[in-house]
Amino acid sequence: MAADARTDLRDDTALAHKLVQPKSYDGETGRWIADDGNAAHRIIRLYSRASHTGKDIQMRKLLASFAIALLAGCSSTAVTADKATAISPERQFAFVQRSSDADAVLVVTRDSGILGSGCYMTFFVDGKPAAQFGSSETARFFLPAGTVVLGVSIEGSGLCALNPARRERDFTLKANDERKFRLFMSSGGDADVLPTTL
Repeated sequence: MAADARTDLRDDTALAHKLVQPKSYDGETGRWIADDGNAAHRIIRLYSRASHTGKDIQMRKLLASFAIALLAGCSSTAVTADKATAISPERQFAFVQRSSDADAVLVVTRDSGILGSGCYMTFFVDGKPAAQFGSSETARFFLPAGTVVLGVSIEGSGLCALNPARRERDFTLKANDERKFRLFMSSGGDADVLPTTL
């Protein structure tokens, strides 16, 4: 490795260490607490900058390790559809309108929380992208009765591209049924979709 490259790597390593240092003071306990959400976003931005400027691959691996360690043990938090924000129309791609009076209605809501919040979740219906959800967003979909395969994945550039492959599950929809589904991140960092009563 060239001297300049080693210097860049040392400088960025020092910066990455600073990013995960405690950032706020808890007056009740008298201790400093890490600002996990902001640190995660700073790491994602630094990772993206390193990717786009051709920085050494070791730096990108280091930043990815910091982000994974920072978010380990976290999981997202369920949000009710009435308290979530409707996704913007340009991010809802399919199943927006009824094709029949007997269509089932799917109310899909993404959780809130730090884990994965800087990345969009893509929601799939029978393998077709139906929408991209930001944190705490909701949308309605109209589908014919029958068996349907619903899937979800985290997509994007930088650290968003390091997530596991799409998770899919099959469900049976009844005519005129209204079903609620939750898009969430597990503590292991996996995106998933499951029914909910919330």
